[in-house]
Amino acid sequence: MTDNFEKRVLVTGLLNTLNDRINLLKADIAGNVQEAADNNKGSAGDKHEVGFEMQSMEIEKLSLRLIELEKMVFDLSNVQLTESSQVDTGSLVQTNHGHYFISIAFGQMKHRDQWVYIISPQSPLAQALMNKEVGQTVTFNGLDHRILSLV
Repeated sequence: MTDNFEKRVLVTGLLNTLNDRINLLKADIAGNVQEAADNNKGSAGDKHEVGFEMQSMEIEKLSLRLIELEKMVFDLSNVQLTESSQVDTGSLVQTNHGHYFISIAFGQMKHRDQWVYIISPQSPLAQALMNKEVGQTVTFNGLDHRILSLV
């Protein structure tokens, strides 16, 4: 992973993954809404009210997760993919401990047979790497991370 094209491919894959998760969540929400409506038809009593309330709480939880994922898509779509000589938001950084794409808080993702850590610019490691250049070393959690390449 040594050029800007690879970074664009990584972002496209990440956006596809996020959109897949969004579509699954929307389907889950729709299923829960339908189930709540079906269970509430003509029902009365504490048992049905408790069931409806639990269904409502599940819908709310799924809706909050949906909002988080949509924000991640928005944030990722606004990341500048320009190359720089220093680590910044949008940088794809290779260190002696792995590959890091500084963009959103996502976790690990397999990209072209390599694991890439998708990390937020606000994360402690990203903060330690910010404004550093190839060849420089930062210490994080007792490990020295030497920057091998930067896109």
